[in-house]
Amino acid sequence: MKTVAHVRSIARRLKGRSVQSDAVRHVWHIHDVVDENLPATIQRTYIEHKMLRSILGELEQHWKCAADIGCGFGRNIPILQEFADKVVGFEREPQFRTIAQSLHPDAVIRNYPLSPLDDSTRFSFSMCFTFLQHLFEPDAQNILSAAKQFTEGGYMLLVEDTQGPVLSYDPLKRGDRIYIPRPVETYQTWMMPFKLIKVWPRPIEATFSCPGWAGAFMLFVDRS
Repeated sequence: MKTVAHVRSIARRLKGRSVQSDAVRHVWHIHDVVDENLPATIQRTYIEHKMLRSILGELEQHWKCAADIGCGFGRNIPILQEFADKVVGFEREPQFRTIAQSLHPDAVIRNYPLSPLDDSTRFSFSMCFTFLQHLFEPDAQNILSAAKQFTEGGYMLLVEDTQGPVLSYDPLKRGDRIYIPRPVETYQTWMMPFKLIKVWPRPIEATFSCPGWAGAFMLFVDRS
């Protein structure tokens, strides 16, 4: 969850790192993904969970298995559990996986690479929530390629920032902590042959300083 001040603080911290530490990938911590303004964090979570319930409710389906790709500490897993028998969360950071699994013992929390629960099970629904915007283009496309493969015939929801300041750094010098908002059209191209069926502006708390940066909910379906 980023405010203008938070985005700028990212840039300052990255700029101040030594060359030696920059060569190591950035390890994400709770303060990187949760705004220090607790009331705003609670309000944003409520607004986004309400939006997720509304979108999934419109589909009028209950799935055998759903995936939260880049699940972090599992903030959105309970919403998916309302619409699926089993939820699988994928997360790179071990400390986030530990938190997510402890909070949601009925979910399956895994590291990458992406994979279904077993050979006979695919995801009927997959979601990336403000995750792809922190990946370089090849990495983001690889994640989407795998997600599409394992969500064949199902739905995918992308929630990503679509405009704002790009914070892109050389991974050899500054680690891999980046922020790259991309337009809806880019995700539409990357998601083919999945079809974009609806776009909603991402709702945000009233105190967010740059509402235009909030991004979009993008729902895709595979009808091939």
